[in-house]
Amino acid sequence: MTISRWVLLWAIVGVVCGLFAACYWLVLEWITHSLEVFTGTSLLIVMPLAGLFIGLVIHFLGNSGEIGLLVDNIHLRGGRLDTREHLQ
Repeated sequence: MTISRWVLLWAIVGVVCGLFAACYWLVLEWITHSLEVFTGTSLLIVMPLAGLFIGLVIHFLGNSGEIGLLVDNIHLRGGRLDTREHLQ
């Protein structure tokens, strides 16, 4: 049985993406459990600091893309983007 080179590449991409997703899930779970200790007044301090941190990350690393535009296009236009509008 011969396996096409494309099938092998797709399998490798699938494994790499699966590992990335698993790492993302583990980090998300760790952060969620780490933040569970904050309640009451301490939560009022931590949440604005977290927002400030996220704002600084977006400011210095750049916008992650036009996620809102993508979601709107999926809902309103069946996911189609007009490339002429976004390449300028």
